[in-house]
Amino acid sequence: MVCVGLGASIEKLFYLPEAHTDFLLAVIAEELGFVGVSAVLLLFAWLIVRAFAIGRQSAMLDRLFAALVAQGIAAWLGIQAMINIGVNMAYCQPKA
Repeated sequence: MVCVGLGASIEKLFYLPEAHTDFLLAVIAEELGFVGVSAVLLLFAWLIVRAFAIGRQSAMLDRLFAALVAQGIAAWLGIQAMINIGVNMAYCQPKA
């Protein structure tokens, strides 16, 4: 797959059904390539790790509800991100 540059994607015009919402990672992959996708994955990982760290810190301060909320949000975001990224990978495959 060739990196076409920011805003120069053509798959979002005809091929992707909901390029502005559901398939944003596929558009990022076409426009920014491996570096862009790696940046998105690292930001998701950082967000999830930070949310779990907040939950762990809340548990140490005996704020169990806040700990469970933070860990639940982290798990929720992580699982949803994995599902969405997995769906997008079918649209990121190079064309023959």
